[in-house]
Amino acid sequence: MFYGYYSLNLEFNKSITGLPDVKTSDHKSRGLDITVISNGVVQNTTGMILWCSGKTPNGRTVTQQAELEDASVGHYMLTFPDSMLNKVGEVSIELTLIDGAQTLSTNTGTINVIEAVTSFEDMEDDPNYPSLLKAMNIITDMKAQIAAMQTQIDSLEKFETGCIVMSPVALDSRFWLPMDGSITDLTNYPALKSIYPNGLPNISGKVPVQIDSSQAEFNTLNQTGGEKVHTLSTAEIPSHTHQSYIYTSQRETPAHYCLVVQGYGGNYGFTDRVMIYNNGLTPQDGYICSVGGGASHNNLQPYCVIGKFYVHI
Repeated sequence: MFYGYYSLNLEFNKSITGLPDVKTSDHKSRGLDITVISNGVVQNTTGMILWCSGKTPNGRTVTQQAELEDASVGHYMLTFPDSMLNKVGEVSIELTLIDGAQTLSTNTGTINVIEAVTSFEDMEDDPNYPSLLKAMNIITDMKAQIAAMQTQIDSLEKFETGCIVMSPVALDSRFWLPMDGSITDLTNYPALKSIYPNGLPNISGKVPVQIDSSQAEFNTLNQTGGEKVHTLSTAEIPSHTHQSYIYTSQRETPAHYCLVVQGYGGNYGFTDRVMIYNNGLTPQDGYICSVGGGASHNNLQPYCVIGKFYVHI
């Protein structure tokens, strides 16, 4: 942002010379537009702090941190605090470039205050104070507010395209799409389409599964399977046996099992329950009473419905 201050190329560990005299009526003299260089090359100052310390004519030490404008080109804006300029005379300043706990550069110099600032607010209210500079101060405040808001926004979420979350409430459609089958065309979402070329999966009423290349059922994105209910086939029924009963004759003592050749009735005392013996060469099927209704059984695992799946655009 343009502040209208005098520009200064700050060479590593070099003395600061040629600084302008400071006076209230000259806004340009009330700060420095600084670019950090080394051997004539603009420096990237990401993560670095530029700190100013000033010794006033009345012996006070005043400090001020420069505002970082663009770290990629080492650009800082330093506004001298009013308390540094409220006495006429020479102010010794020291600019220190700090990276974490390490001091990278220290530069010293002097500025000469020839018109002291008693109250910066009074100066702003003066009718001679340029309207543009008043506006610039307002913009500076707005910039700080916007930067603070952006910091808050950045801290809210960091989602990549394709990230999936579940929510009991509808999410902002500018950033999230529901995975309920309602979105079938991803033409307007090329990044998402590269992940799901055949469209978004419909996860309504389904359980998501992590992809696993070692299992054929789970080795492809968007692959589906399983069933809500299932009816057992004969092949799926476990091997088992049934009880059957052979009745004895009650007309003889002792009672014994009755076996009657096929084609003959139960004469000569064999008038109650009998077993039939097949004397033919072709085996015959026999039947016992059937049970079971052939209905499907519930195939669901324990579950709890907690919301809808959304994918980040």
